Amino acid sequence: MNEEMDIKGMYNLLTGIPLLMGISGQDLARIEEHLKFQVETISASNYPIISQGDVCSRLFFLISGELQKETTSEDKLFSTQEYVSGPIVIEPENLYGLRCQYENTYRPTKACQVLQIKKHDVGTHLMKSEIFRMNYMNMLSAQIARLKNVNSYLKHNNVREKLVSFFQKSFTTPDPRKMMKIKMTDLANYLDETRLTVSHELNKMENEGTVQLKRMSIYIPDINKLY
Repeated sequence: MNEEMDIKGMYNLLTGIPLLMGISGQDLARIEEHLKFQVETISASNYPIISQGDVCSRLFFLISGELQKETTSEDKLFSTQEYVSGPIVIEPENLYGLRCQYENTYRPTKACQVLQIKKHDVGTHLMKSEIFRMNYMNMLSAQIARLKNVNSYLKHNNVREKLVSFFQKSFTTPDPRKMMKIKMTDLANYLDETRLTVSHELNKMENEGTVQLKRMSIYIPDINKLY
């Protein structure tokens, strides 16, 4: 435990973190006695603290602050940028399974407080808590439900609906600010439309103030205004 933080302060901090919510002070004290939680402060930087493809060998808790999340598509034809704010757990679904790798790159855009717990310690100590296990399962279930609720853009009949649904599928965080870097030709191919048709619709959206177009990039100030 950070010696500069009293026991009550640390307890309040930890119980505000997803996955640890609901765990009693006694259980947290027992876990902390073994793990010696160390909350780190990371300054804003362009250097990634997690890179897409890195091995996910720990639970990474963003307690406070903001990270830019960048994702490159599997076919390497486009990338997305959005933001996550604490408190949040970074990709807990990738700690276990066949492919234990981070799917996104994260850079601190503001000073952040983070807590990292090794995979071995998660299994040895945290998984002994029934509340932690329930929190973990609920978090994974919520992510599965979200994926099921995202409709395929191929089902829509006009180019505006296809664009909005493609954006909806490509972005995942609650923060409304979004950026997509993509060639117009590739975007048209994804939507099964002509380049001219997609370009015309995006220009209409720019005139409406819902997107901002730059060379090979689309900035969305508030994705909620697209729906």
